Amino acid sequence: ILAPTTPPGGSARIYKPLVYAKVTLRYADSKAGVDVWTNYALLAPVSDDAPAPEWSLEDTMDAAAMRIAPAAESGAAWFAPPAAASRAASYKTWSRQLETWLYQNLPMRLYTCAALGLSSKPGETEGDFRGRAALAAREKRDIEVEKIRRKYAPKLSVMQDRMRRADTKIEKEKAQYGQQKLGSALSIGTAILGALLGRKAMSATTIGRAGTAVSRVGRAASERADVQRAEEDQLATAEKFQALQSEMEAEIETLAAAYAPESLELGDVTILPRKSDMVVNEIGIAWKPV
Repeated sequence: ILAPTTPPGGSARIYKPLVYAKVTLRYADSKAGVDVWTNYALLAPVSDDAPAPEWSLEDTMDAAAMRIAPAAESGAAWFAPPAAASRAASYKTWSRQLETWLYQNLPMRLYTCAALGLSSKPGETEGDFRGRAALAAREKRDIEVEKIRRKYAPKLSVMQDRMRRADTKIEKEKAQYGQQKLGSALSIGTAILGALLGRKAMSATTIGRAGTAVSRVGRAASERADVQRAEEDQLATAEKFQALQSEMEAEIETLAAAYAPESLELGDVTILPRKSDMVVNEIGIAWKPV
């Protein structure tokens, strides 16, 4: 006798016969990582005009949800069960029919996210699964981003070292250029002064000083060229470093977009109950108050 779902009124309660069943189904799929046993309770109308129970999803529930009353209400009226309910063979037939119906109508549907290799848990809602997938995506993204940074780190480190050495070289070349520039200026000044203060005809010493001055001017020009080359090399290395860093950041940005929660695509997988593990624990007649 099923418990009434509404409080009794002033008139006598009428009870209608139904076929009830309690079943245990096993859903197993190694790829989805699922292996669960689930208990259901079912109700189906039956009559002499329709002797086979008409099972439906609307009257299928978790086994714990079926409430059984210890007795009918006082003064209740009863509809008689169909004639088939008095034959033991009917219950065997109904059990076989129920197993077929269960296999066709009670699959387990799970949500999946192929990008993360995740499947929802039995009973997990789409919203809960999306939340769990988003968390897994962030964790996966962080791991993959770290891999990208490690991949680029050696090349970026080499270029940073080249830029440091280029800075040192530029400072050295500038110092040498400054010394040569100062030396050439002093040599030229000394040669000119000697010529102005000496005899009208230039002495060998004055000529030598002039030659030395010209030589130092040449070396200063060479040092200046070295400075320019060092600065050009430094600029080229800096541009390569920036290009490589931009390439790394673009790769990280693409990865982050792929693992963004709104980018995750969900699919689904259907797991049928295993026929070999399907058990009809109980099947019989129950009276439901109407």
